[in-house]
Amino acid sequence: MENVIVGYYIGHHVQFDFIHRRLVNIDKRKRGFIKEHMLRDTMNRLLLFLLQNANNQTVLTSDVLYHVWDVHGLSSSNQRLWQVIQSLQFRLLSLNVPHDFVSFQQTIKGKGIYLNGDMIKPYYFHFDENLIYS
Repeated sequence: MENVIVGYYIGHHVQFDFIHRRLVNIDKRKRGFIKEHMLRDTMNRLLLFLLQNANNQTVLTSDVLYHVWDVHGLSSSNQRLWQVIQSLQFRLLSLNVPHDFVSFQQTIKGKGIYLNGDMIKPYYFHFDENLIYS
């Protein structure tokens, strides 16, 4: 039996499903009102990379540029990162994620991005090989 991360909860009511590239507000108090954003590939990779690596620690922007753009054959730049981060923050705010979830920090090694890990909870799929192969 194995648990596999399939997404993350951000704040109290936002679910990030990176497989389907969706950010969804799942607040049950607002029946019939589900707000969601479909993310483009780059924004999806960016958010996933940050959730995996900037959870209560600062990740250098150079590392973000490399892993989100360069590894995928795309041309990276600080301007592109800034544009995608701004767009992502707008989407998160529209889903009621607190404004301080994403922040920029200066470290000894350079500028970086930090996520408030207190607002992040992974969710898992329980995978049981015995059920598939029996």
